[in-house]
Amino acid sequence: MKLRAVKYRITDKLNDVIIFLLGRRWKVILINEYPKCGASWLKYMLGELLEQDGYFINRRKNYLPLIKQKYFIQRHWLKHTRHVYKTIIIIRDPRDVYNSFYFFENYYAANPKKRDFYGFDVNADDKDNMYNYLKSKLIYPHKSSPRFSYITFWDTYKNRKDICFVKYEDLKKDTKGELHRILGFLGFKKNEQSILKSVENHNLPKMKKIEKVSDDRQKLVRKGIVGEWKNYFNNDSITLAKEYLGDMIVEMGYEKSKDW
Repeated sequence: MKLRAVKYRITDKLNDVIIFLLGRRWKVILINEYPKCGASWLKYMLGELLEQDGYFINRRKNYLPLIKQKYFIQRHWLKHTRHVYKTIIIIRDPRDVYNSFYFFENYYAANPKKRDFYGFDVNADDKDNMYNYLKSKLIYPHKSSPRFSYITFWDTYKNRKDICFVKYEDLKKDTKGELHRILGFLGFKKNEQSILKSVENHNLPKMKKIEKVSDDRQKLVRKGIVGEWKNYFNNDSITLAKEYLGDMIVEMGYEKSKDW
């Protein structure tokens, strides 16, 4: 495992150099997100649609090959977006993001160090654990993945004019229409039949089958429900979210005011 981690880090650094030097020339497309916004889903759909145009996507978990020409990369980055050919930023309601992140990172409950940091209590319900989890993610984002907050991610890109912004909720509501729009930004045009086929091939049940992970908590694809946070945020979690995320939620257009 340690050797694999070293190889991964070395490959990642080499890819940084490749992107910096050749990202635009090689027409590398970046799909960038704060974790749990739906980038994997979008990457797979676009990858199928542009496969005949020479684009390649990484379909193997925990595998990072050297980036080459016409490559799709999916990252959680605050860097490099000016060195790739095109950048797509996918965003999602921060409350649903942290709700999904909670269930994903809940497998850390078996790790004493991580359990203490996130405040996971095996005897507590999800609502109580969610509040403790939110405190750690919102107050100390630099101490957990991805080492920065969703607010920092949003502030980094929100005023950029050379980026295609995609809302997860819009992609879920009108997948075909959003794919048409994104393809236009990338400089491609595909017929309706091809788009519908890609949408069907990557619906939620089929996306779940792609992941060969024994522990459901570690799967990238879970439910994808819009507004699921309402089932797991207690009053304390809502107060905390308003304090740290309230302005951002309004700015993103998910609420008209902080009175929700």
